[in-house]
Amino acid sequence: MSTGRGPNVDDARQIVKSALRRAAKLGGGAVGLSIDLGLSEAHLSNCQNPHRREMIGAHHALVIDGLIGSPVLLNAMARELDYMLVRLDRDNSGRPCLQDLLRLVGDSSGLSQTLGEALADDIIDANEAVQLDTQIEAFIRSLRTLQDKVKAGGR
Repeated sequence: MSTGRGPNVDDARQIVKSALRRAAKLGGGAVGLSIDLGLSEAHLSNCQNPHRREMIGAHHALVIDGLIGSPVLLNAMARELDYMLVRLDRDNSGRPCLQDLLRLVGDSSGLSQTLGEALADDIIDANEAVQLDTQIEAFIRSLRTLQDKVKAGGR
């Protein structure tokens, strides 16, 4: 954990690798991301492997977070330094609409059902964790989209 000075190099490497594994799952795996990043699939896989020293660059983290639509890597790094990301207001000319409400209800319903099923045996296994993580990120994206529209004043 953070001591105010930040993590040591080995801990930082593992934090980024863990976040990269999560981001790659959300982005459909190393194959698709490697093409978008101009990296080989093998290299990107090695960058996720906690036992390998290969790392992605900061510019790759920025591109990955943009591709998956969620600041997974940036958030992991900020959290380790005891910071919290706050999304800036965007100029969103869309108006909140019924579709926004339906998207939120659908995302919330799917998440609630998956969480209920996962908690039925009091254990969230690895597959359930991945599924829940994906659904939570989708729900957050839907909320942020609605938030952007509301903050824009519904213009």
